[in-house]
Amino acid sequence: MAENQKAKQSNPKTKYILLGVAVAVLVVAIVLVIVFTGKSEAKAVMQLEANPGVQLVLDNNNKVVGEVALNADGEELLANVSFMGLSATVAAEKFAQTSAEMDKMNNSTTSTPAAGKSTTVVISISADDAEAYAKLAQNAKAAVNNYFSENGIFAGAVTSVNENIDDAISELGVSAKEYANMTNAEMLEYAKTKSNELKQVAFEKRADLTTKFNTLYNTILQVADSAMVSAKELLDSAQDDIDNLPAGTPATVKQQLQQAYNIAKQAYDETVKTYNTKKAELEKQFKEFVKQIQEQSKAILNELKTAAKTAYDATVEAYNTHVNAFKELSETEKEARQDAIADFQAALA
Repeated sequence: MAENQKAKQSNPKTKYILLGVAVAVLVVAIVLVIVFTGKSEAKAVMQLEANPGVQLVLDNNNKVVGEVALNADGEELLANVSFMGLSATVAAEKFAQTSAEMDKMNNSTTSTPAAGKSTTVVISISADDAEAYAKLAQNAKAAVNNYFSENGIFAGAVTSVNENIDDAISELGVSAKEYANMTNAEMLEYAKTKSNELKQVAFEKRADLTTKFNTLYNTILQVADSAMVSAKELLDSAQDDIDNLPAGTPATVKQQLQQAYNIAKQAYDETVKTYNTKKAELEKQFKEFVKQIQEQSKAILNELKTAAKTAYDATVEAYNTHVNAFKELSETEKEARQDAIADFQAALA
């Protein structure tokens, strides 16, 4: 019996089985770590504007994690298409295509657009590190230009990349007090949260949110906000007095200044507590109001979606007629049109 046990212990197959189990467990553990710790962080805001205007939030993989309309045409566009989960480049091309299908672009055979039609898609990217997004902007521009050229449309794209994240957020029409004093990283996450919140609010009711927030701020938080600013200034002043003491200052003076600092610090801490309490109260009331507006928006958005689909079905037919006519041109005619489109795109600022 002892010999059998010894044989089992030294059996190489058993060792391989155990090794295989251990590797499998390790792989599962790694996958679970990736799944549960991998956070999709907001890293940039990309605005696409022709006649429709939309704002997209990009994550660390340049995938769309937030979308919201910038105007009524943008709201209509988002009723027909979603960019969620798409790469920034694919999203830009899809925006150009949908805008053309909605008859918002210059779907004519010349560079002179009809009234109300656009010849340009403006691609604006705002990020903490603008230089890192320059190539992405150019890739998005190339995708849009290529789409227009391949379909015989006299239109093109222009780009801009900047670090003015607060300016991008202001395009949503929300109160500047909502994102005051935020870092760039905080503003990007705010843009992501806000885009998903506003997507459920009819564009015509968005101004109600801004008005309500400003009212709540003035009645609940303004006094505490001002008090905190004043308390911080006093604390900083007390710290400066200590930092700027000349060499040889008597110990008694140092002690007096330290006591003054401690008093200022205590006052500041108490002011922060009051501010945070008031801020939580404001946020609670505002969230309740947002839910009310979202509920009121349901019927409006459903009606908009139906109307937008009907309008899209009508305009996409005309668009397909234009594209088919272009594709039926001779190779020489097609090449001449595309050369003219390329010249037009190159001339855009």
